[in-house]
This record gives sequence, structure tokens and C-alpha cells, in this order.
Amino acid sequence: MKTIMKPFMILLFIVTSFSCSSDDDSSNSTTNDNFIRAKINGVSYEATGSGLHGSFDEEGLDIDSRDTNGTGMDFYIIGNVSQGTYNFSSSNVTTQGRLNYRLTGENFSSGFCSVSNGTLTITSINGKTVTGTFSFTGSSMSESCLNPSTKAITEGSFKITFP
Repeated sequence: MKTIMKPFMILLFIVTSFSCSSDDDSSNSTTNDNFIRAKINGVSYEATGSGLHGSFDEEGLDIDSRDTNGTGMDFYIIGNVSQGTYNFSSSNVTTQGRLNYRLTGENFSSGFCSVSNGTLTITSINGKTVTGTFSFTGSSMSESCLNPSTKAITEGSFKITFP
């Protein structure tokens, strides 16, 4: 019996030793690190978690956030996306893309009226993660461009990890 127990105890010790690793296998997925942060007319805004997602392929980059109240932001860059700065305005919305801020029932876009414009800088991009900064003046898409309401989106930053 003693000879049978010894190999069993050694095996139990080895299995137990390897199961106590210093690696952190926590259940936090990389998408929990996703965020969009900005100030909207000076008021802080942050989107994180399941209301934030994005896609990235040869057709462009699309990042979208929405909270339970329907407030959110979305960015779209058309075509090949790489590290650098992208400028948005009403004159290039169909070729470059756009930046939007959404409230329930109203959108403020960088690509709607001549007073609208913005920049988005991609500081890092690979097949899995994109990070960057942004700012824009969005004009109301539900009003005339003669005298539209605007929102100033400043100090924006984001990080999205793709599945």
C-alpha cells in the first residue's frame, strides 16, 4: 500500500503545484478595456462595456457606442485605415467618413453643415486593437444648416479591441 500511495502523492503534488500559477486568468475579456471618453460642451462622457463595439477591415473602421438612454458616439473612416490623423467635414463625408454624437432623437455630425468639422488621430492600430484621440464640432442633423445647433466634442480618446 505504501508503494502505491507514494506515486499518487507525488502526482497530486505536481498537479496542485501547476494549478497554483501566478498567471491571472481572470474572466475579464479584452472588451472590458474598451472605452470612448470625451467632453461634450464641457461635460464628461464615457462609454464602456457591452454598449461599445467596433469593426475593422479593408473597407474601413467603424466604432459605435450607445448607453441605455440612447446617447452615444460613432466614428467611421472609409477605406484603408492606418496610424495618422483624419480630417472630417461636410465636404468629405462620402470619401473620408464622419464623427457623430447622438442623443435620443437628434444627431450631431461632423459631416452635415459647413460649421461641422473634426479630427481623429489613430495613435496605434493592429489587427486586434485601435487607440486614438478625437475632437469635433457636430451640427444638428435635424435643423437647417443656415443656423444649426452645435455640440463641441473635445478631449476625446478611445480604445477598442476587436474580437
